[in-house]
Amino acid sequence: MSEYLPVIFSSLGIGICFCLNLMPIPSLLKANKTKDLTTISHLYLIVSAFNYMSWIVYSVKMQLIGNLINNSVCLCLDLSWVIFYHKIKGDLLIFVPLFLIFSGCIESAVYFLCPAFVMGVIALNFSICLYAAPIEQLKYVFKQKNHRYIDIYVIPALMLNALAWTCYGFAVNDWFIISPNFPGLTFSLFQIIAYFWARGNIKFPLFEWIYSKSGKEQLIEEQPAKIQPNQNVESV
Repeated sequence: MSEYLPVIFSSLGIGICFCLNLMPIPSLLKANKTKDLTTISHLYLIVSAFNYMSWIVYSVKMQLIGNLINNSVCLCLDLSWVIFYHKIKGDLLIFVPLFLIFSGCIESAVYFLCPAFVMGVIALNFSICLYAAPIEQLKYVFKQKNHRYIDIYVIPALMLNALAWTCYGFAVNDWFIISPNFPGLTFSLFQIIAYFWARGNIKFPLFEWIYSKSGKEQLIEEQPAKIQPNQNVESV
């Protein structure tokens, strides 16, 4: 049975990874209607693109055809979401060409200047950053105690993806696979806990303490803006 575990976990990982790249669709469609992008992590989309680019460069260097195809498909999907995001934002023709030129120059320099081992380390670090990137949305969650800023489609998919590849890494005893995915599993679980805390389903003392600090600051900042219009009406 143990000899089948790597095949099982790798197959699960590939399937979940593909589904992961479809998860931003509901949030982007909603943002397209409301023109509100605050619930979407732009950092996640950008880091995701760099992550796939790095693995593509590494795969070309190491002639890993299967890994190259998988990451190329994922990159095409992710770039589609980046384009859609900036179409909604209204700066598509400014941001996207600059991003493609900038990222292309960086990845080309990595390919020609770095040995394969260094390229692998760079790709691993981008994988860790990919899991950590959605955490940027927590600043809104802790200020407003509102779960809508956590993309409940993306985060569970990230957690399942990290879990599958962590199990695969243990099955083949490969710490280069375990090293980015185990922290990713931790980051994703942390965000899921924050989601249910913000909904009021669970109590979490650490989050309550953070909210008591950031929430009070927000209340002080927003209060003048709410009082000022009333004062103007009374004066009239």
